[in-house]
Amino acid sequence: MKNFFLGLATFVAILFFIASFWAFNLASRTVSPGKILHGYEWFYSVNAQYNSRVSQIRDVETQSSVDNNDKMKLRTELQAMRQSCRELANNYNAASEKITTSYFRGWPLPEKLAVDKCEVTKQ
Repeated sequence: MKNFFLGLATFVAILFFIASFWAFNLASRTVSPGKILHGYEWFYSVNAQYNSRVSQIRDVETQSSVDNNDKMKLRTELQAMRQSCRELANNYNAASEKITTSYFRGWPLPEKLAVDKCEVTKQ
């Protein structure tokens, strides 16, 4: 009976060692200084791209002096801009919800980017 408890204690100690090594390895890959800086810069970059894309969409929608030949081309470009904007917002929002990347978002940045801003239409 004594050997059983000794074996069980050894087994539990080995499992604890493996689990703590795995957790430390995961934490060191997730929270390294390079990863923190990259994540922080990524959030700022995607937020800036998103704001720029929303502004571009508004600018294209307000163009009224377009002839009929260019309307189809402009409509196609507008759809591509909207899709790009939605993709930026969805990627930002997904990263913002991940526990391994949400901590790197700077405090002045929004928690989520509004996907509906990509669908701006002339008022």
